[in-house]
Amino acid sequence: MAKFRATTIDVIQASGSWLYGGTLYEDLLIRVTIDCPESADVYAFFRPYKEVLKSRFEQKDIWITAHDVDVI
Repeated sequence: MAKFRATTIDVIQASGSWLYGGTLYEDLLIRVTIDCPESADVYAFFRPYKEVLKSRFEQKDIWITAHDVDVI
């Protein structure tokens, strides 16, 4: 909130399974949406923060995606 002024957490029940290095992993998935204008500062913030999140949640990887949105 302090950095981007808005967050949304989708309250959905999603689970996923995936193989990595011959091991089957099963996850409870949580999706967080942050709406903010595209800028070099945003990318500069999230690239290292992804590593913080991976460590905090003990994940092999975390997907952070960016999408253009047209609000009508």
